[in-house]
Amino acid sequence: MVFLLCLAGFQWEWPQDFPSNKFPVAAVAKCADVIAPAGVSARRVLTTDQWGDYLIYRLYPRCRVFVDGRSDFYGPGVGRQYLDLLNAAPNWEKTLKANGFNVALLPIEWPLAQLMEGHPDWQLRYRDGQAILLERKDTAVLNQKPDSAERIRGRQSE
Repeated sequence: MVFLLCLAGFQWEWPQDFPSNKFPVAAVAKCADVIAPAGVSARRVLTTDQWGDYLIYRLYPRCRVFVDGRSDFYGPGVGRQYLDLLNAAPNWEKTLKANGFNVALLPIEWPLAQLMEGHPDWQLRYRDGQAILLERKDTAVLNQKPDSAERIRGRQSE
C-alpha cells in the first residue's frame, strides 16, 4: 500500500512540531537556553506529564523531567508526589527540594504556578497565556535525582 502511494506521487511529511494549543511550544522556543542550557549537566524540570513528553522530544538529554506520559509505570509514590504538586498540597516546598528541580514549566492555571511565582527561591523567566517558566535561584543546594527514564530502567533491573 505504501509503495503504491509512493508510485502515485503521494508525499507525506512528519509533523514539524506538537500543536501549540496543547503544548508549550512558544515557551520552549523562547526559553530552551533556560530549560536546558548548552554545556550544563542535565537540568531537573517539573512540568506536566503531557508536557514532559514534549520536553523529552525537544530537549533530551539536556533536561530531565519528573514525569511524562509513562507516569503509570512510576508507582504510587511518584504519582502521589506529582498529584501533591499539581494541587499545591501543604508539603509542596519539601517535595520540590527533595526532587532537586532546577526549573518548573507549568500551566498558568495550576495553583502551584501562582505559589512558586511569588516564592523567594524561584525567579520568573517567562510567562504567556499558557505557561509559566520559573528557575530556582540557588541550584547549588539541590540533590541530583534520576530522571523518569532512569527510574524506569532501575525498576526493570530489580
